[in-house]
Amino acid sequence: MWNKNDGQPIKERKEGERHTNETLMAEIFKIVEAMPDFERANAILDYGLVERSETREITNYGFDFLASPQFGSSEGIYLNCYISGVYDEKGADAQKSMSLFRNPFRLDAATFKTLGTSLEDMKIMGELGGTLQYVANRYINKNIELFEPNIAREDILLYDEAQKAKAEAQRAAELLAGAALIPRGLDGNLPNADLTPEQEAVMSSVDKANAEVQDLRSSASGKEASASNSANATAVAKQKMGLGTVVLSAQTGRTYSGRIVGITGSHPDKIAIQRISGNMAILHRIKDIAAETNIAVGDDVSITKGRDGKSAVMTREEMTKARESLEKNTEEREL
Repeated sequence: MWNKNDGQPIKERKEGERHTNETLMAEIFKIVEAMPDFERANAILDYGLVERSETREITNYGFDFLASPQFGSSEGIYLNCYISGVYDEKGADAQKSMSLFRNPFRLDAATFKTLGTSLEDMKIMGELGGTLQYVANRYINKNIELFEPNIAREDILLYDEAQKAKAEAQRAAELLAGAALIPRGLDGNLPNADLTPEQEAVMSSVDKANAEVQDLRSSASGKEASASNSANATAVAKQKMGLGTVVLSAQTGRTYSGRIVGITGSHPDKIAIQRISGNMAILHRIKDIAAETNIAVGDDVSITKGRDGKSAVMTREEMTKARESLEKNTEEREL
């Protein structure tokens, strides 16, 4: 990796490890360094310093990677790269009590500096910042599983295990139901008939297998109940839209438009899954939506989550009418 740094090797993420702000910056810059356009910036850079004094594991994808060029207090132009938003569980908890702030935390990633101060120098540094932001966004979306929250990852794995256990129990039950066994009475007991030792052994094995099937079903139900509702909805979203899908919860003050592709859970914990792009889904809690609004799979709607935590829903037809009404009123005022 290009390194006009402090002489120390820059750490890179090892297989199975979480990214830190340092290793994420190393990965992003490795890509940018190989791009032909980097030569313009490389020609004027005085140094680049990757953040080492405060390195943190990134365990949540609720953040943005930003790069901001600005003049130094005494000389040159700096390009400050940083993570802004929720990047770990601590930030996720804090966001609940700081709903008015979209980005409650900031974590430095790197600083690049040129001694130049001309307009052309500022353009080059701005171009470098834009390239870094673009590459970071693409890298994070492509490798979103590296940034999924710890709790969500565990719950999703638990949910997947539950689904596999349920399927295994169903297959075993179907095999047992199809076996040519000695008929039982209505009370489930064997008829009053003498059985050969072989028949007794078979029926004993069948009873044991049925008991194991029931245990498997109970275990599957327990795992499914243990997994959080949002994890279940996340797993369903990934099943419907692909494993690379980015799944996020609706944020206060934001509006999302797209089709409802699934509804999971049961009252009062139902969650609607809204597809807002090819690889992004948003989770909406049904209980936060006005009681008179009915949402069904297949609906193409716009959902706005207000500052009070409640969500308002508009259909495409309603949005079109509202836009036409606004345009009409604007025209009338101009006349």
